[in-house]
Amino acid sequence: MLLFLGTLGAFRRVYEQPIVDSRQPGASKEQVSLGEQRGAELNRMTTMFVLRRTQDINNKYLPTKRKLHLFKYTQYLLTRLVGSKIERSFILL
Repeated sequence: MLLFLGTLGAFRRVYEQPIVDSRQPGASKEQVSLGEQRGAELNRMTTMFVLRRTQDINNKYLPTKRKLHLFKYTQYLLTRLVGSKIERSFILL
């Protein structure tokens, strides 16, 4: 966890619990207000560390995405073992 968010216990007490409580169906107006405030504060604090790119920016600066599918043939012995197992299972049915 990032140090500026405090210890895990402090983070849960200050941010997590109020945000979770505010999203519960029976939450009071005070709980909703506090949860929204803490969520906005947490969002403000973490935006400097989160890199967000739109698809337009990716298309402009990153190379075209290319996919390559590689297939490797199984070894001869493995093919024989699996093949004989399949043949036997068909015979037993």
